Order: sequence, then C-alpha cells, then structure tokens
Amino acid sequence: MQAWLVDALAKHNESDRLQKVFATTSIIAITAIGAGGFIGAYTGSCRINFLIEALLYVVAWFFASRHMNGDSEPLVRLKQSTALKASGVALLQSPALRLCMVLACFGGCEMVWNQYWTPFFKVTIGQSGLGILWIAIIGAFMIGGICIRQMRIKKHQEEKVLSITFFARAFGILLIPLMWSLPFAITAALIHELGKGAFITFSETYLQNHIESGYRATYSSVQALAVALASSLVLWLVWWGTLDMPANNTTISMMFIIAGFVAVIGAC
Repeated sequence: MQAWLVDALAKHNESDRLQKVFATTSIIAITAIGAGGFIGAYTGSCRINFLIEALLYVVAWFFASRHMNGDSEPLVRLKQSTALKASGVALLQSPALRLCMVLACFGGCEMVWNQYWTPFFKVTIGQSGLGILWIAIIGAFMIGGICIRQMRIKKHQEEKVLSITFFARAFGILLIPLMWSLPFAITAALIHELGKGAFITFSETYLQNHIESGYRATYSSVQALAVALASSLVLWLVWWGTLDMPANNTTISMMFIIAGFVAVIGAC
C-alpha cells in the first residue's frame, strides 16, 4: 500500500508531501484501531462485530477502486525477478536501506510487549484500568505520529531521527519492569508508544525515499517478510524460554528486560 501511495503522489508532483501523508495515515489507522477496540469491548460477545469488519473492508475496497484511477501504477515497471534482484542489490549497496531493515527487524522484540502488557498491568490496575491505559497508549502513539507530521526533517538529520525514535521505542520496554512504582511504569510504557508512533511513521517515509519506483513494491514486501520472520522468531524464543517458568509478572518482567535490552542494542 505504501508503494502505491508513493507512486500516486509522484504522478501528481506531490512527493514533498510524503512525510505528512504517511503521518496522517498512521494517525487515522491508530484512531481506527482504538475505535475498534471499544466497539469490540461492547460487541465482543455478539457476532455483529464480524459483520462490521467485513463491511468496512468492502467500503475500503469501494473507495480505493473509485479514486485510485491507475495512479498507483509504478513509474517504471519491472519483471518480478528483475525487481527482486534490484531489491537485493539496493539493500547491499545502500547504508540507508540496511539501517532501516536492521531497525525494523529488531522491532520484532516488541512482540513481547504486545503479548504481555495486559497481564502485566492487570495485576495492579484491574480490567477497567486496562481500558484507561489503552486510551493513553493510543494517545501516545498518535502524539508520536503528529510530532513527525509537524517536523521538517532535513536530509542530514534523517538517520539521527530514525535512531532516536527507535531508541525511545526500545528503551521504554526495558524501563517498564525497572520502575519502582506504577506511575513510572506507565510513563515508560507511554515513552515506548510515543517512540513507536514516531518511528513507524517516519521509517515509512525514510524507506520509500530510498527506493526506486520500479522495485518499490517488491522491496517493501521483502522487508515486510523479514520483519514478520523476525517477529515470529521472537515469539518462538519467548515460548521456548518460558516453558518451565511460572506465568506471573516476574517472568513477564524478565522478558521485558531481555527484549528491551536486545532492541536497545539494535538502536545502537
């Protein structure tokens, strides 16, 4: 989808709007996720939520088919094998693409946070408190995206911004179990979400600015596959590593520390 969007903007000579457009889509997406969470909370025991989601897919398809008008076609079309080869060559030759790939794969450590944040905080804030925390998490992610949308990042600052936002994303996970009180632990969680919102938003712009149109979609797919494999590896390692450990916050804290530490190494 990102590749289509970049090519569509290029055809209308609006490539300079890429960062703001990606930031806006990120904000809209997280808003929809938040809304979906609340809808699911009220309709989770019913079947209508499945119908709502299916209808929204139809609505999205309808708007895309009506308004794309071929704008998403690449400026230069390559055969799939050629595009795949060009993607590999670009990755080997471009430090920018290697940086983005490495950080994106280390981001798989976040799977530990995604799976464990609810049982970790439920012990202290209860089920109703998780709903309030969810609002704060969504808000922090949105603020990260909004900050990137408002910033004017110069070319020589891009790598620094990418590394700093990823470091915040990683360091937040590491800090959560090390905090001595609940407010500080929640603050660390929000630092993570703020960094994640900023990193995901900006990394898309950074990545697309360093890929040529002919193999943009192919390279994006290759990186997405690499990230999925890295995330899957993290899940398998956590499952295997906790087989003989009790299912409590001590175990979760240990997993947070390990995942955060590994991710921080990736940021460095």
